[in-house]
Amino acid sequence: MKRIALWLALFTACTFGAGAAWSQALPSIRTTFVPRDTGQPSPCFQTTCFERAAYDNRTLVAVGYTVPNSLYVYRRIPAGYWGRHATIRNRTLKAVLSDEILVGGAGCSTDVLALVDSKWTIKQTIPVCGTQVVRDYNRLLFANEGGDWTFVVRRADGVYVEESRFAPSTLVPFDFSAMSVAFHGWTVAVGQPVDGTELGKVHIFQRRDDEWSLAKTIQAEPLLFGTMFGWTVAVGDFEVAISAPVAYAGPGRTGKVFVYAGAGDNWHVRQEITEPAGASTNKIFGTAMTMKGRRLIISGDAPQMATTGPYTYLFERGLTNPDWVARGALATKNGVQRATPSIFLSGDTAMIDVAATELEQGRTGTIPAVVNLPALREADVAP
Repeated sequence: MKRIALWLALFTACTFGAGAAWSQALPSIRTTFVPRDTGQPSPCFQTTCFERAAYDNRTLVAVGYTVPNSLYVYRRIPAGYWGRHATIRNRTLKAVLSDEILVGGAGCSTDVLALVDSKWTIKQTIPVCGTQVVRDYNRLLFANEGGDWTFVVRRADGVYVEESRFAPSTLVPFDFSAMSVAFHGWTVAVGQPVDGTELGKVHIFQRRDDEWSLAKTIQAEPLLFGTMFGWTVAVGDFEVAISAPVAYAGPGRTGKVFVYAGAGDNWHVRQEITEPAGASTNKIFGTAMTMKGRRLIISGDAPQMATTGPYTYLFERGLTNPDWVARGALATKNGVQRATPSIFLSGDTAMIDVAATELEQGRTGTIPAVVNLPALREADVAP
């Protein structure tokens, strides 16, 4: 509920002008799959759709909205077509990794479901649980309020093992109910968009010599007072992206993403990203975000239904140039803003969990949309 209250604060913090006409300045990246009104019964039964979804490789799992413990599983066949594969009842979705579904188990445990002979069966039970689960390639971070945060890795042989754990609340106090979390390698970023002084913060934790420590707390500059600095975060190699969705970015334009580069306690702003030119005004840029390799996806949101133009953007960087450059505008709308991830990158595809009202008036919940991304302009070079 704290997260929702903060989101409502975004609307009261800004004054928007009249919508401007949008001229497409970036190529549009079309949606390739939307699991809507397929199968019997329909996931969008009457007016409700899904509560949230997770995705990796060829598997998408959406959580029922009216029956949260019902999981709708969609699979993509090698030819590229998607279809409803199964419905799993009485399970709580935690994550999807390498076409395996992780669900809540008995007590503080997580069951790994694997597809065997067309049936989803328990492959392994991990003695770990978490209120939030965040993914980084083949690794998972299980976060619990006031307790240990546990890192689990999926080894090459497919077995999940615990890597490390630490209790961030013993290093720095923060509000678990109003935070965003991302990690990569041995760097964890925790965004706290509002604190007692109304200046958002981002705590960066790093592990060295098998010990976790608070490497740096980045606090918003006074000029960013009330901008929701830290609303969402993303972590890459030696960099952390931090959004401030209510930061002034020009006439009729709101929202910035600050890309910090560094390590340890030495971090500096290397780039500021705003919504690409040519988009309509009256949007809040930086409400959802994810980073993986040389790709970065950032969503915006709009309080006015009449606002047009793209909401979600793909950014890319080259092999030698570290700056993020807008590559395209996704035809789908904005990723839902919540503490758990709503945008997933997997190979050359992405899944955006979109608010159902954005796609179809009268709907409730979310509808995930899968997008095939263009190949990197500068292909990765094999080591």
